[in-house]
Amino acid sequence: MLYRFADACEGWTTENRTLLRLTGEDGEVSESVWTYTSWETKDGLDFRVRVREIADGEIADDFRGEATLERPGNPGKATFRKSIEGVVDLPAGTRFPTNYLQELLSKARAGHRYVPAIVFDGADADNPYRVGAVLAAAADGESAKLAKRMGLSDMPLWSVQMAFFTVDQASAVPKFEIAANYRDDGIADTFLQDMGGLVLRLTLEKVELLPDPDC
Repeated sequence: MLYRFADACEGWTTENRTLLRLTGEDGEVSESVWTYTSWETKDGLDFRVRVREIADGEIADDFRGEATLERPGNPGKATFRKSIEGVVDLPAGTRFPTNYLQELLSKARAGHRYVPAIVFDGADADNPYRVGAVLAAAADGESAKLAKRMGLSDMPLWSVQMAFFTVDQASAVPKFEIAANYRDDGIADTFLQDMGGLVLRLTLEKVELLPDPDC
């Protein structure tokens, strides 16, 4: 996975490219490449996303979306085009991903241990999600080890466990769960995504800090 997060002056841009190669019991190999790009205004009211997946050389998904909230805390709408089509109502209180991460880190600093939210990242047709996040300080010494390994300054490290439910889901079993260690600047160390039949574990290998934008 290659992940790029940048300050774009009036907003934040995110780029994610993930290569997944699976080998079955019969030795057959399948390969998929998933790309996700987004732009989110710093006031947390407007969001654009583009998703594309190529599986074994064929286009499996290709869509884009635009979402707008009326004002902070108010409802909004999202529109999908191409392989996913339609308009989605966003409930009051919906947050876009960067705004949500900022909220999580702010709550962690203030000592909160549970943060519920509704989040729209546009990555699939099941958006938005109801998210329940449990926060805790990471184990002693982990933040310093990560800082030394990546050549970064030391800062608090938070253990975050998130359960994702579709907004209209009645089941108490989440659609998927994510566990991650986030530094106070938003850089994630370990990242575990549990989708029920498949669990992905990612470990940070390299960090390159981008220059400040010329705004």
